[in-house]
Amino acid sequence: MPGATVKLQCRGDDEGNITYTVTGKTNEKGVYRLFVEGDHEDEICEIKLISSTIKDCDEIPDEGWAKQSSRITITKNNGMHGDVRTANALGFFKKEALPECVELYKELGILPPDL
Repeated sequence: MPGATVKLQCRGDDEGNITYTVTGKTNEKGVYRLFVEGDHEDEICEIKLISSTIKDCDEIPDEGWAKQSSRITITKNNGMHGDVRTANALGFFKKEALPECVELYKELGILPPDL
């Protein structure tokens, strides 16, 4: 999805102790890149969905198996080469599920609450 907004937010041990924030948008392929300054080894950092560009696909998941954020480690001391980190994929829910999704959900055993 092009143009969706995501946010990286780092915090200390306390929920309200925000130490770093940066936002960005997805490109035409739905991929985003966020440039982070500094080392955040001792912080909890998460990528969060902020907004969608598709009106009928803008629900941010907040229950069950779906995740609304992806934790990511941002440190120079993890043995990785280069400065690229990859977060788990995140996605928006459509307001109305496609009919073929019901069978897939049943097969995977991950039924949304309204099915």
